[in-house]
Amino acid sequence: MEKFFIYVAFLLNFTLWAQNKTDKNFEEAQKAYKKMQYAKALELYQKALQNDTSNIIIKEKIAHCYRKLQDTENAEIWYAKVVHSPITDPEDKIYYAQALASNNKHAEAQLWYNAYAKQVKDDSRALSFSLAYQNLQDFYKDSLNYEIRLAPFNSTESDFSPVYCGNTIVFASNRNYRSQIQFQWDNSPFVELFMYEKKKVKPFPLSQKTNYHEGPAVFSPKGDTIIYTRNSQKKTKPTADAKASASKSKFNRLKLFFAYKQADGTWGKEKEFPHNSADFSTMHPALSPDGKTLYFASDRTGGHGGMDLWVSHFENGKWSEPQNLGETFNTRGHEVFPFVDSKGNLYFASNGHGGLGGLDIFMAENIGGKLLAPVNLGYPINSTKDDFGFYFNPKTKRGFLSSNRGDGPGKDDIYEVIARKPLSNFNEMIIFTRNESNNKPVPLAEVKINTEQKTAVYFTDVNGITRHFFNKKLHYQLTINKQGFETAEISLIPEQIASHPEGDTLEIDLFPERKNITILKAIDDFSQSKIPVFMRIVNTTSKKVIFNQDTDGKFEKNLDKGFYEVSLWAKGYFGNAEIIKVADKKDRTFKLFRLKPLRKNELYLTQILFEKNSDKPTKNSSIALDVLQKTMEQNPDIVIKIIAFAQGNKQETQNLVLAEKRAKAVQNYLVSKKIDKKRLQIEGSTQKDNGISIYILEANENNQQEELLKSIFED
Repeated sequence: MEKFFIYVAFLLNFTLWAQNKTDKNFEEAQKAYKKMQYAKALELYQKALQNDTSNIIIKEKIAHCYRKLQDTENAEIWYAKVVHSPITDPEDKIYYAQALASNNKHAEAQLWYNAYAKQVKDDSRALSFSLAYQNLQDFYKDSLNYEIRLAPFNSTESDFSPVYCGNTIVFASNRNYRSQIQFQWDNSPFVELFMYEKKKVKPFPLSQKTNYHEGPAVFSPKGDTIIYTRNSQKKTKPTADAKASASKSKFNRLKLFFAYKQADGTWGKEKEFPHNSADFSTMHPALSPDGKTLYFASDRTGGHGGMDLWVSHFENGKWSEPQNLGETFNTRGHEVFPFVDSKGNLYFASNGHGGLGGLDIFMAENIGGKLLAPVNLGYPINSTKDDFGFYFNPKTKRGFLSSNRGDGPGKDDIYEVIARKPLSNFNEMIIFTRNESNNKPVPLAEVKINTEQKTAVYFTDVNGITRHFFNKKLHYQLTINKQGFETAEISLIPEQIASHPEGDTLEIDLFPERKNITILKAIDDFSQSKIPVFMRIVNTTSKKVIFNQDTDGKFEKNLDKGFYEVSLWAKGYFGNAEIIKVADKKDRTFKLFRLKPLRKNELYLTQILFEKNSDKPTKNSSIALDVLQKTMEQNPDIVIKIIAFAQGNKQETQNLVLAEKRAKAVQNYLVSKKIDKKRLQIEGSTQKDNGISIYILEANENNQQEELLKSIFED
């Protein structure tokens, strides 16, 4: 794929600088290599090597040719012959690592990335890839969320970078054999634009056609402007810098061109992007949803190495001076083939950020008008080969990618992408605060949103509304305050955030404040909704039972000053027990109890503790033991493992024996309460100093939770 984004598209004329070599094959090979005629150069270098079998420079050139021709298997073989030589370029080590990764040998690739990093300390690529391969499984964790299949309009040549213009798919391809001119890089036809509509492929009708590269392209939001990559048709003389380097070549750079749709539906005469230049290439256009921001790839001065991503804005009737996107996006490798979706998210291909191999596709999310750091989209969008030319519609969750992964008919093929969930890691939600007593909006409520990383504070508007982008990978704690109302607290876990559609409303009821009341509320820790529970409240001093019955999940009543044991249990949930304090019956006391749904293979903590160096539960543990018993009674299908902990000054074997005795004590207690022993496995551990955890081995999970989880993955 490098042949479609190299900074010099091809050479129109060339005179080789003097070589101190007598081998004719080598001289001709050097000429062909300088002209980027890699297929021809490879053949000549191989002949030259027959006459000088130990020549390390010829071997290095052969390795380079195989890399340029995308033959990663042979590139690996030949780079292996030269990477140990002190006279070859350190860059060979990273090329060797790239070839190994493309051949699915990531552990070996990591070693050579590290070797390169020791020699070239200012190149971030090596560290990026080495770190990525320490957690290689992360690339595959979301693989079941995607379906990838070949598009119906591929050819036996290269097809890539599809975009939509209305209902028509426009893409780049070099399937046109009618041209007598070949791209001497690999003796293939030049690229041009094609369109796929009504199940037929035909050339895209630009008014001006050339015999050289045309494409890829992008269309304005209204579809009345096309911006595309094309070789300049003008032969350009070398710049002063080029002359100084003794080159007498004339270059044909890649440039961006605009064409506008005419009244009769045809495309008018093309116009150059004003920031094209004969000194560098400008290519691969991508437009923001409003059509006023243009992203592209270029090797112009001021970049970070290779091809970089640049941006220009349409201001006051003209395109602004391009700005480099910076080192967050650009590396010393290549960043190419940008695309911007309807939400302003930027996608691009890179071989400089950590990836599976070759070019990988990355996504930089647009959050509040700011692009976040790019993330690798993982397998199967990415493979160990070149993956690029990405297009995606966030609304339909469908799109395309281009790849040479090898299971299609051509050298590069277009694949359809069907996502089972949004690609975005963020979900913008509307937060709506309302009065629980009359359902009216509560304006100017303080909404504090906490994560482990930071805290954000908002105030709702006159309609009781504010917005926030929630990261689907983080846990959130929301605290809502408004004078005259009770403080509301809500937790959001990643599964909940993912279950909400984009732009969904999170409704938060605020209760008018009452100072002389005790309010106890039970909620589902997953959905945050109120759930019916059995609640028992006991005064710890008098041992008098204050309350002992089923509720709708809420208790509201004046309690006298003092301490109270509160126990809760419900079918489908792991029970809870805590001691609360009522400081003054004239003041408001509020306590929120979170009950976790019972799920197989999950661990639950309890308040069951033991006397020091003993298997006797503490007096305060009786309430927790009682709740565990009720949980087993309410849910007769669950089978649990009682895991007890012991850690102290004794030897580990003694602590383990004590831990097992503690687990046995809990088991005996439950059996004495008529719980079947077959449902109670035990295990001792020395990982903590005290206490009991419960691991669910079998459970008939809450149907509501199953349906919610199912909806997350079907969204």
